[in-house]
Amino acid sequence: MFFNDVFSTVVITFLISLISVIILFCTTILCIIFHKKYHTKKFCLIYVIILLVSVFGIYISIPWLLLNKALHQTNNVSAVKYYNMALKTSIFPKVKATMYDFKSSHYFVIEKNLLLATENCEKFHQLKKDLPLGCMLWNMYLLNKDYDKAIANLPKNSKQIEAYIYLLKGDTDKAIDTINKKIDTNPKVWDYVYRANFYDYINRPDLSKKDYQKAIEIYPGITTHPTFKEIKTDKNYFFNKLEKNRKNFHLN
Repeated sequence: MFFNDVFSTVVITFLISLISVIILFCTTILCIIFHKKYHTKKFCLIYVIILLVSVFGIYISIPWLLLNKALHQTNNVSAVKYYNMALKTSIFPKVKATMYDFKSSHYFVIEKNLLLATENCEKFHQLKKDLPLGCMLWNMYLLNKDYDKAIANLPKNSKQIEAYIYLLKGDTDKAIDTINKKIDTNPKVWDYVYRANFYDYINRPDLSKKDYQKAIEIYPGITTHPTFKEIKTDKNYFFNKLEKNRKNFHLN
């Protein structure tokens, strides 16, 4: 709506609605008093204007109330019904975008319905403007093996992810080139781990060994990390991870 933080928007919207109710109540009382005391209708226009403004202030809180109802439903059908009602009552693009974000998350996390999750996440991205990133559209495209769209929708500074998507796409040269550029500009311990795995995948154990050693030099404790162990022992780690995630959505 007005703010990039959902919590702030909810609080501000609630306060606006509360103030609107108070103003509406006070204005109604004052209008009745003036009418009875002075027997005049000259305040009616002012009252109507204040009435309309107050009703509008109350109305803008409705989508958030419906969203709250949706989030507390244990029945998926009921939850979707409230999400749809929240969308129908949203008049601000950012509010509507937020509702699509939550609805997409519902389909993605609760119902494991990738198609509907993607549809709603795409609508979120169409409306979000300067809202922070919400539903991870790139991940949904990745699960659907739509690698080009996944790369196109990555947030900034996601070179690690971009690199392994190129690997999954079958473009190992681009994958290694992308992670090389990341290491040249802002090297992190996991960059070396990822590149070592890429080298293992193309059967270059001499190069992978150097990268694993470099990662350990930067952070010796990484050897106990479960993900490090999996990547180091499975040259098909990223492929197997994708297939495992796809099974959760019944895509295999």
